Amino acid sequence: MPYRDRPSPKTNFLLRSITEACFGRWQAKLRWIDFRAGSMFYAQGDPISHALFPVRGVFSMVMTLKDGETVETATVGHEGFVGFPLALGATHSINAAIAKVTGGGYTLDAASMRDELLRFDLHHQQLFWRYTQAILSQASRMTGCAHHHQLEQRLCRWLLQILDRVDQPVLQLTHQVMAERLSVRREAVSTIAAALQEEGLIRYSRGRLEIRDRKGLEERSCECYRGVVNDYRRLLDPGLFKSAKP
Repeated sequence: MPYRDRPSPKTNFLLRSITEACFGRWQAKLRWIDFRAGSMFYAQGDPISHALFPVRGVFSMVMTLKDGETVETATVGHEGFVGFPLALGATHSINAAIAKVTGGGYTLDAASMRDELLRFDLHHQQLFWRYTQAILSQASRMTGCAHHHQLEQRLCRWLLQILDRVDQPVLQLTHQVMAERLSVRREAVSTIAAALQEEGLIRYSRGRLEIRDRKGLEERSCECYRGVVNDYRRLLDPGLFKSAKP
């Protein structure tokens, strides 16, 4: 992306929330990267060499089991950063970070981030701890969601979580990707998506999914969606995800 077209780093909530002195030290070290849906920022178990602060696009945190099945544990967009174990002093990933919506963001090398976290005053250290708590809360809710809620509810919740992190209601998503992230068969997602389209909530064609009725999706979603939104608002900022109902 040409430099003049790149969004400001402060489009990212966390980069916007740090002190000006810290941002000044980080700014020269921030490096823009583009990423495409399906690209992997790091694999499960890899050393985390960089943090990534998305300003466009969305990442999935994905756990791969021994039998090859994958489970999505969290979603990250412009409200946070990829590589959250760094905030806890860890050096290796506990899951893979895979882009599910094409976009871009700013990377910062792990050493610089660790050094700055140690220099932070208590208020700003707590900001990153609270973000980590929000991620862990999201992972806990999504685990419960996978075991106790119907697929239609889960799909609506998943779409809303993406919609909160992008600026337009049109998403480039295939049924296969949705099925993989929800750990179900593609045919099951296709059946639910067809029903949602028939009722006017979405429109889907050749990998292009348009949200037509956000309110309807919220009504069909399970309690986990609203729980995640409320956790992020309580822990980080009441203004996050403004389009979601309280």
